[in-house]
Amino acid sequence: MGWVANRWTGVAAAIWIQWSCGASYTFSIYSSVLKSTQGYDQSTLDTVSVFKDIGANFGVLSGLLYSAVTPYTRRHDVPGSPSKSKWTSLAGPWVVLAAGAIQCFAGFIFIWAAVVGLISPPPVPVMCFFAWLASNGQTFLNTTNVVTGLRNFPEYSGTIIGIMKGFLGLSGAILIQIYHTFFDGDPATYLLMLALLPPFICLLLMFLLRIYEVHGSDYKKHLDGFSVVTVIIVAYLMFIIVLQNVVSFPYWGRMFAFVILMVLLASPFGIAFKAHWEESRKFAQSYTIERGSSTNKGTSSSNYSPPVDEVEYHELPSDEGQVQVTSDDVLPREEEKNILQAMCTVDFWMLFVTMISGLGSGLATINNMSQIGQSLGYSTIEINNMVSLWSMWNFLGRFGGGHVSDYIMHRKGWPRPLLMAATLGIMVLGHLTIASGFRGTLYVGPVLVGICYGAHWSLMPTITSEIFGVKHMGTIFNTVAAASPLGSYILSVRVVGYIYDKQADKADNSCFGNDCFMLSFFILAGVAFIAFLVVKNGSTTLFFNLFSLYTYLYLFLSHYSSIIFIICFPSRKTHPNLFITFMICFSSEISLECVVSFHSGGRQRRHDPLRIVVAEARALSGGGSKSATLFARRMEFAKSKWVSTVASIWIQCTSGSLYTFSIYSQTLKSTQHYDQSTLDIVSVSKDIGANVGVVSGLLYDFLARRTTATGPWLVHFLGSAQCFLGYFLMWAAVSALLPPLPVPFMCLFMFLAAHAQSYFNTSNVVTGVHNFPNYSGTIVGIMKGFLGLSGAILIQVYQTIFNNKPKSYLLMLALLPPINTLLLMWFVRIHNTHEREERKYLNIFSLMALVVAAYLMVVIILENILSLQSLVHIFIFVVLMMLLASLSCIAFVAHEKSSSRNSESFMDEGSRLIVEPSPLHTTEKVDARQDSLNNQRNNLQLGENLNLLQAMQTVNFWIMFISTACGMGSGLATVNNLGQIGESLGYTSHETGSLVSLWSIWNFLGRFGAGYVSDYYLHTRRWARPLFMVITLMIMSIGHVVIASGLPGALYAGSILVGICYGSQWSLMPTITSEIFGVGNMGSIFNTISIASPVGSYIFSVKVVGYIYDKEASEGNTCIGAHCFMFSFLIMASATILGSLTALGLFLRTKNFYSQVIVRRIQLIQ
Repeated sequence: MGWVANRWTGVAAAIWIQWSCGASYTFSIYSSVLKSTQGYDQSTLDTVSVFKDIGANFGVLSGLLYSAVTPYTRRHDVPGSPSKSKWTSLAGPWVVLAAGAIQCFAGFIFIWAAVVGLISPPPVPVMCFFAWLASNGQTFLNTTNVVTGLRNFPEYSGTIIGIMKGFLGLSGAILIQIYHTFFDGDPATYLLMLALLPPFICLLLMFLLRIYEVHGSDYKKHLDGFSVVTVIIVAYLMFIIVLQNVVSFPYWGRMFAFVILMVLLASPFGIAFKAHWEESRKFAQSYTIERGSSTNKGTSSSNYSPPVDEVEYHELPSDEGQVQVTSDDVLPREEEKNILQAMCTVDFWMLFVTMISGLGSGLATINNMSQIGQSLGYSTIEINNMVSLWSMWNFLGRFGGGHVSDYIMHRKGWPRPLLMAATLGIMVLGHLTIASGFRGTLYVGPVLVGICYGAHWSLMPTITSEIFGVKHMGTIFNTVAAASPLGSYILSVRVVGYIYDKQADKADNSCFGNDCFMLSFFILAGVAFIAFLVVKNGSTTLFFNLFSLYTYLYLFLSHYSSIIFIICFPSRKTHPNLFITFMICFSSEISLECVVSFHSGGRQRRHDPLRIVVAEARALSGGGSKSATLFARRMEFAKSKWVSTVASIWIQCTSGSLYTFSIYSQTLKSTQHYDQSTLDIVSVSKDIGANVGVVSGLLYDFLARRTTATGPWLVHFLGSAQCFLGYFLMWAAVSALLPPLPVPFMCLFMFLAAHAQSYFNTSNVVTGVHNFPNYSGTIVGIMKGFLGLSGAILIQVYQTIFNNKPKSYLLMLALLPPINTLLLMWFVRIHNTHEREERKYLNIFSLMALVVAAYLMVVIILENILSLQSLVHIFIFVVLMMLLASLSCIAFVAHEKSSSRNSESFMDEGSRLIVEPSPLHTTEKVDARQDSLNNQRNNLQLGENLNLLQAMQTVNFWIMFISTACGMGSGLATVNNLGQIGESLGYTSHETGSLVSLWSIWNFLGRFGAGYVSDYYLHTRRWARPLFMVITLMIMSIGHVVIASGLPGALYAGSILVGICYGSQWSLMPTITSEIFGVGNMGSIFNTISIASPVGSYIFSVKVVGYIYDKEASEGNTCIGAHCFMFSFLIMASATILGSLTALGLFLRTKNFYSQVIVRRIQLIQ
């Protein structure tokens, strides 16, 4: 009987039950016939599918039943024994399996009867109940197989759960192969097959599933054998599916492929027989060892000694340097918890929220696969192949998630939640790929979504068993799984179904084209990204809550290491940098003590009850030490100021959405029925929001004084929230999801969206000045330059994905900048370090900025001459992304060069040890220079760190305010009205778009060039920076006159002059502010001066340009001809001349200060 009933045949039987019970993943096969025979629209069909998802994921009943009929015995209490009796070991699993088989049969048989007409069409609630009943049987089968497998193989829970969940995900492809072989083109009969086949297999094999508390020494080898077979099966199925998509199989070909599949599926029984035979040979020895261990009670935390063969997993290599683990080191929170106790923990709800987003968006994808394929013009066989391939990816995710998480935990000691965060990030990319709607993306996107969706089904039960224990695992993980249908209902019915029905033809409830699902999958991507942030931020807590547990396991599962360690965490509030510090200590090849500073309760303490025991063991190969050293170097690079600079640049590249107002201004004007003055009022609200950055400046200054790491990212986070809220509400109003709004509400939305830029800009610019104080002009020019260039970059994204769809562009603005910022904001921080070759690498950054600008200029010119195809736009966009990505290479080289000059490893805030050798004579020399410098600055009363109120009491502050109002105000009035100016002068919409893109180029050149050139002349010729304000404002007045002439091509030439000079103000003003008023409160001061920009914009846009345009316009609120804007631009030319004269006064007032203080400071540093 042992050859038939053992834990290995139990695995094979569970595999067969798993591959037959995943009918819920083939809903797309019979959804069309269900929709047509029952007369459902898309929302009703999605409602039925949601109840299917509820049934497939609401497994609390199955978990409670399993816990009730299968009593739990701790394996360390009575090792080597089965459960309390043979009856309980036999009865538990088969009772749950029998209940699931009955539900599966009852549910599908009633659905089949309704479809074929044996019963009259039931009401929707009754059909929902049938769908729930059929799929709820899956939870009974799945719970039994997963929990039984975990009890039989507890040391490799991730691997066994991955195998079980993998075959469940693979079941869709296997069932579809049976469908193609016997019932091709007859989905009604397929429903009958689902009612018969899974219950039959379950009832046939359920008595082989038992719980065995016997733990062999080398069963991982046989589990790997099962894993290899699963990979072979998935490769075979993938090959068959691809072949079926290319070649039309005859009946005998389908039958032959099916027979081979059945042979492969039978191979797990061969592995099971071989594994049992090998275990039987060692049974006597293992039995003797286990009997001895059960009678010898030690003083260690474990109640039995493992077999000799298991010593390498459960003991340290030798007594020398061995670290003893007492019962105090095992955290009480890892005790067995029931469902109510688990629900009172934060970890439970973290998993729940993650499952709502990750699993819910995945289910919404597979449930609508058929309709997505139909809307995009895919054939029926292609759609069926996609569903089958989804099962492949689902399987790979389930199988790989468990196997990979086991590997990284056993080999590296990394907690499993890290892998969960990675899968959510990849899922975001998958949803965005499907949303693009390009031909073939429906094959690529589901690959990413399917793998990541499947990985959650392996990771979630495994993490649940490790956090809350195995005793009530069935109930707890099925309760967490209830988040899946909840997310499916929200995303399938309330998002996908609702938007599809809005887009569908009312006659036949069908929709064709990219618009049917594009918005839905953008929303799904946003939801998955939110889950990624929850895991990424929340997993800091979850990570360190689990870290002590995983470290404890890692000690006994590691085969090699040059350092052996135990970490005991007395507090759950551990500083995030602690892990970095620990890894750097681990990388050392000699015995050492690590003194760690960490935050607890808001105060920094040293030598807290945190205990780090580091003992040197026998040196094996040094491999672990090298990998840890490499890890530490990578983390040091990630925290360098060069990476901070690159992250700031990338954030700046998506922050300048206000410069593309002309792209969607006409849509805003037509949908909201605005005249030109009203539209200009809305645009002024945008300018006010983008330039009233006093709040962001005060917030940054307040936080920067307390910590160099928290300040920048918190400011970025608040900016991301405002950007999303403002643009999303505007998009909802333009798309008629909201009723027409009063003008003040639209102004508020525009203010919120644009006000986010001040948060991004303040954080990036001021952080850059702190990191490179000696080259403030250059770094401000780079940051402001890429901000100006962002308009052209965003327009390239628009033309690649949403060409001539300004409504979709508004939605993109609501998603892209916040997502980009949230991903990169963690790298932006202040570094109080100075390096010798800063100028060299800043020049390389500047060169790359010019390359990007030149590339964009060439692209814009080509787009204006030629009609480019979509593939060409995609190629252009990819090249642009590669150019921007190359900035990270520059950062890497700069950091490596800097690191090679240092002889010590630096650590900051618990992650680096600070060693600063400073010879006495050098210190005295620097102090003498500083005293001399301070005396001169005190005499001039300039350059001190003035606060905002002190700065406002100076004449220089108000001179800069007036000059900014004239220069920036007239520049904003120009760009805000480029669309209307081009229309009045007879330019096409494509030419107008090119003007807006080229404006971004000129804006970039001005921002970048003014900082770089002013730095150059200050360092070499000692020219004060205010002189460049005088020059640029004078040139701007010439640009206004050129536009006012209205001559052919004058709009191109004039916008070049105005754009360059406008951009230069944004580099010169912050840099001059930092030099005159100091860096300490630079954020609040330069943002207060920036208020002059919207003030000037309101005066020039509304009271000058808008007023004169409306006077000249006809009854349709349109004006054609050069006279529409001529007088307006002559007025603005006069205003910029006034600004140039006031800037001349600032130059005369500060000329001596620059020559005696700023220039001397540069000379002393050099």
